[in-house]
Amino acid sequence: MNVLVDAVLDGRMEEQAELAEGYTLDVAAAVKASAFATAVLRDKTSTNGARCNAVRSAILRARAQTA
Repeated sequence: MNVLVDAVLDGRMEEQAELAEGYTLDVAAAVKASAFATAVLRDKTSTNGARCNAVRSAILRARAQTA
């Protein structure tokens, strides 16, 4: 999870995560689908902790796809 959050915060939005055999998660789509996460990431006054939590929340709420 931390690797995915760090990737998003570093601007590597093309990251794909394999959650289990045959299941992947499009991290970019997960973050973009979250209005909260995109608002926090766009806000220049957001703290690093707030950004991490917003991205983590978006990833946890996303649905994995079958490969």
